[in-house]
Order: sequence, then structure tokens, then C-alpha cells
Amino acid sequence: MNRNVLLHVTNKCNMHCMYCYNKDKSRHGELQTSSIEGTNNLIRELQQQGDRIRLTLIGGEPSVVPNLCRELIESMPYDRLQVMTNAYAWSTVFKEALLYAKDRLQLTISFDGLFQDLRKPDSTEYILKSIKWVREHNIRANITCTCCPSHKGKVFDNLIYLTSFGLDVNYKRNCDHVLWEMQEDYQEVIKELGKAVHLAIYHGLLEDICISLPSRIEQGLSCTCAQRSGGFSCDEYVANDIVIDVDGLVYPCEMYAAYGLHSLGHVCTLNAKTLLEKQDLFRCQKDKKANVCPFYNEIITGDPTDCAVVNTTADARLWEYREHFDYLRNRINELT
Repeated sequence: MNRNVLLHVTNKCNMHCMYCYNKDKSRHGELQTSSIEGTNNLIRELQQQGDRIRLTLIGGEPSVVPNLCRELIESMPYDRLQVMTNAYAWSTVFKEALLYAKDRLQLTISFDGLFQDLRKPDSTEYILKSIKWVREHNIRANITCTCCPSHKGKVFDNLIYLTSFGLDVNYKRNCDHVLWEMQEDYQEVIKELGKAVHLAIYHGLLEDICISLPSRIEQGLSCTCAQRSGGFSCDEYVANDIVIDVDGLVYPCEMYAAYGLHSLGHVCTLNAKTLLEKQDLFRCQKDKKANVCPFYNEIITGDPTDCAVVNTTADARLWEYREHFDYLRNRINELT
């Protein structure tokens, strides 16, 4: 089985994004030696039973603790490595660590393009230097942009800009209730994404650049991997992902870790067998009691609020665009 171990290396960050899910947590703290040893032992046990491990380093911002990242990248057992970073201030040590794992590395760069300076003033030029360095060293990388109300009227222009760097683009939709309190903004942004369907097809066909649109267009799933129709479908996600916070606690998924809910135990006290048993038990509890998942209402009734009536029009557009995207992609496959 392919399994993803998400490791929070630090809570520190050099950005202050309005949509950060980690904004209510401490800005301090990093992974301790005991948790690193526990994670090493857990990964080796999983590998011994035949699992292939993708280690994902996340934060906070991993690059603010470059020495720790280098230690993890150079010493931990993994088959593949993913590093999620804002690419704002990479030190020489951090770059050397990335190059060390180059053959197994997938880099995910969080960059909002035309709206980047809303996250941190004057940060764009530094991120562009990092992207240039990535391309010069032929490192596998993609750009992730988070769509917010401030993007209204410029979603298409921003996608054009982001694809100019020659990297795959993942255009996410933020589901924060507060950010999208104006339903008109949400619906207008969804309308703009309709134009992006054709852009995604064009780049995928002619320029080998993949544009992943918000998940309901691309996969018909919400950001927390649950079916829009009302039933949970996150079992595979929970079964395949192991999330370890900076405090060494293990969680069923990233969203639970963000809110400190439903910990399965400490990585130093969990062996692979016990952890997998607890994951199975958690899924059974979740299926029997919907409110085990704090995002249940958001998933079932529609993003970004808990009132399906408000967003019926926008959700219908998302499904329409998804069907159109699938039709065009299938038609092209038939012709080629």
C-alpha cells in the first residue's frame, strides 16, 4: 500500500495568510528528537509490512527550520518525499537538503500569483527567485494557489500568470466560512472558474501543464474528501494518511490535526499494528456518528457555509463545469 506520512516540522511561519487553517495555533514549537525517533520507527515498521512511504514535510513553514529539515531529509526512511513550502526565504542549508533528495522529491510551492503580496507585502520577488532556482535545478515542483474572495474578477488572469512559470498549477478553493461571508463573491468566483475549464484543457493538451481546478470540478469531491451527495468517502484518505503534529500526536487526517481533535496517541507509544487498528476503529465510529467529523455540515450542505439553499446556484455551476471538463477531456482522449 502507498501510505503518506505528513510530518509537521514546526508551527512557525514567515507568512500571515488570512486563510491559514493553522492560524489559531501557537506560532512556536518544532518537532522534538523523541518524536523524530518515534516516526522513524513507525515508518520502518510500515515498510517492513510492504508499505511504500511518501514523507510529507509541512508546517508552519518548513524552511524556517532548515537544519531540522536537512536532518529529516537526510536521515529518515522514505520512498518518496514531498515538501510543502511558501518558497519565501530559502537558506543555503534548506536548498542543499532539497538537492540531496532531488530524485525522490516533489516540491509543492504555495504561491498566490497576482495576489501573493496580500499574504506578505513584497514577498513575490523572493518567491520568483526560488521558482527560478527550482527550474534551473530541474526539481519536480508544482504551484498551489488558494482562491479567496479577493480573487474575484481576476481568477482567469491569475491562472494565466501562474502557468507562465512552466509548472503544474493546483488552484484550490478556500472554504473558510468567514472569508466567504459574502455569498455573491463566492458565486462570482465560481462563474469565473467556468472559463478556466478551457484553459486547463488547452495547457494539458498543448503545453504539458496540468491545471487542477477546485476539487468539485476536477473530482467531484470536497477538500475533505467527502461526497457532495451526502455520504462520507474519506475512508481511503484516513486509511492511507498518518498525520503527526509538532507535539508528536498522531491524527486520522490533516484537518483533525489542525484543530487538535481525535488524536490516536503519541508516535512514541504507537507501533504500526496498534495505529492501524485505531484508524479502523475511528472510521467505524465516524460512520455511526456523523458529528465525529467537525466538518460534516460543511461537507453535506455545501461550501462555504452550512446553508445549502444559499449556495445551490453556485454548487450547480460547479457540477456543470465539472461535467464540461470531463466531456472535453474524454473527447480529446478519443481523438488522440
